[in-house]
Amino acid sequence: VKLSGAEGDQLSQAININHGLFVLGKVITALTDGSSHVPFRESKLTRILQNSLGGNSQTCMIACVSPADANMAETISTLKYAAKAKEIRNKPVANHLSACSNCAILQAQIDSLQKQVRSSQSPLIQQDCLHRCLTQLEA
Repeated sequence: VKLSGAEGDQLSQAININHGLFVLGKVITALTDGSSHVPFRESKLTRILQNSLGGNSQTCMIACVSPADANMAETISTLKYAAKAKEIRNKPVANHLSACSNCAILQAQIDSLQKQVRSSQSPLIQQDCLHRCLTQLEA
């Protein structure tokens, strides 16, 4: 915040960003240390990233660094942050839709109801039939 020279609304946004990054660091540490509690709910950023960091997914982190001497401290901090994030180990598993026994029955019922709607003559009858069909499906 000091380096940015932000004031007013920009200052509060910078504070929120720094808070989110701080909590992200805590989450990364908790995930790599195998902690029983991971503080995902402490910031909006970590809540959004919860499924990516500790869930069923593979995640890539891009660290932006600078070769300039003036940015040395931030570059080292960023590289330490990225090295810690690299230690996170997820075991992603592909989600497959398993064939359920009810799927065929439900599909047959949908097909039957659609035939009933199509076979109706007048639009008013079609609307009434559609309403009854939807009521049956909801039950």
